[in-house]
Amino acid sequence: RCLPPIDYELPPGDLKQLDCYNFGSLLGRGAFGSVYKLHPKVAEPSTQRPQVVKVVSKASVNDLGTVGRTRTLCSSIRRTTRRPTCS
Repeated sequence: RCLPPIDYELPPGDLKQLDCYNFGSLLGRGAFGSVYKLHPKVAEPSTQRPQVVKVVSKASVNDLGTVGRTRTLCSSIRRTTRRPTCS
């Protein structure tokens, strides 16, 4: 399952953190959302690869066609990346 349910506890506006990462600079913006550099809340080993996150506004996913394209995008990302975990 790629699209998470709506989290009504999230405050309005842009996210600033995700699990054990803080959002850094905006790297790019496109039709499906924005990409940000992530900074770990705890110091990382110098050998760890940089991490990024793609943020998709749920407000922009407003019809079945967009839902289908978003699912395809998520599936592609999942096949080509490894999700970082918090220690």
